[in-house]
Amino acid sequence: AMTSSNNVYSFLELSGADKSNSFTNWSAAALAVDGIQATNFGIYVFSLKTSGFAGHDYLNIQNNLLPEGTFAVAYGTSSSGKTYSTAFTNAGMRDSPPPPRAVPEPMPLMLICLGLFGIAYLTKRKIA
Repeated sequence: AMTSSNNVYSFLELSGADKSNSFTNWSAAALAVDGIQATNFGIYVFSLKTSGFAGHDYLNIQNNLLPEGTFAVAYGTSSSGKTYSTAFTNAGMRDSPPPPRAVPEPMPLMLICLGLFGIAYLTKRKIA
């Protein structure tokens, strides 16, 4: 588990990566967005070894089983040894869906009054 003294890439012993994916940033975001008071983060690694995947290519991984407060980041190296990593500001976070909004009901008394005033106005107009 990653704790307060780490950023995710140092925790995984990956060099040359952005250090902004830290416990401090993640825990602050989890608290602000979902109200989660995190004491540590479990780190899970998925390794993709593929040829033909290059810089600026798009990779979409969908998994609805991730718990709330999960952050998704990436790290990669080119064949020449250049490293690429996700900054905290671009990390994906799975947060809880917003609660459904209550739909306000129309005020029945107001509608009845408006209807009566409308009828009275039309009736007075026809008489005059």
